[in-house]
Amino acid sequence: MRVPGAAALMLVVALSAGCTSEPPQGPRSSPDRLVNKSLTLKQKNGSALVTLVSVVESYVTDDYYASKPQSGNFVVVGLSFEHKTGEYSPSKVQFTLRTPNRETVTNSRSPLPFDKQFRSTTDSQLSAGRFLSGMIAFDTTYYPTLTLQAVDASGFIVGQWPLSGGEPIEGDGSFTRQISQSLTVKSRGSSAVITLVSLTQSTGGTRANQIPQSGAFIAARMRIEGTTGGYTLHRNVIRLRKPNGRDVTKYEGNGPHGVPADEQVPEYETIDSGEVVKFAIAFDTQPSPGSKLVIVDAGGHVVAEWPV
Repeated sequence: MRVPGAAALMLVVALSAGCTSEPPQGPRSSPDRLVNKSLTLKQKNGSALVTLVSVVESYVTDDYYASKPQSGNFVVVGLSFEHKTGEYSPSKVQFTLRTPNRETVTNSRSPLPFDKQFRSTTDSQLSAGRFLSGMIAFDTTYYPTLTLQAVDASGFIVGQWPLSGGEPIEGDGSFTRQISQSLTVKSRGSSAVITLVSLTQSTGGTRANQIPQSGAFIAARMRIEGTTGGYTLHRNVIRLRKPNGRDVTKYEGNGPHGVPADEQVPEYETIDSGEVVKFAIAFDTQPSPGSKLVIVDAGGHVVAEWPV
């Protein structure tokens, strides 16, 4: 078929325009959204002011060799660390994201250029006058309810930042009630002053065995000071007594993992006069009005109790 001259001219013009136009643009990253919310985080040997500087809800790279998101999307956060006290060691493994259904997203895959990544090295330890910053990527779909979590070496949450830009929260947001009530307990020629320092209702940590099967942990922080003889402490004697008289021990559910291992009540210890021992114990149970924290003797008789 012969194409008329005018039509042929129009086709050539259209093809020429198509050949000289800009190539179609691929997906692009969403813009950095500034947050600038800070918390002071503590470690055993120091502390730092940690700031969630920015959030990229959808990060896209044009690097062919970069990691590809299994979820279809990377969320990227920008963090800064400012020295406060002692020596603080930032590490990207400290940070995870919590999704709306409480799943934990780690940062094991990253599409970020090497010079943009927050890197955990021996040179990243903070000391007086030092400041560090960097970016961390998470392989997940963005939700406004995503929360950045800082966790300690035991997997417990020490700080939270809503990615939506809300105010950060110290710890895991648990409610702690200060008690500071002391009782003197006697046993076989020895005695000690036992103080219930505080009670915390917690939803646990980030690992599977740190999530309470009942939906809540009740954690008691206690202090024991020996007064006469050698008072013997055994973890089995501390129980949470429900209103119906049933005793909940620390071994029920995920109770053994309800507080960090280095804070837990010793299995068996003799406390001499003047010696002080501090510890925590967790019970995997929902709070019930009328419950009591009790200490029992070898015969199961209550020798001390505190309302919970």
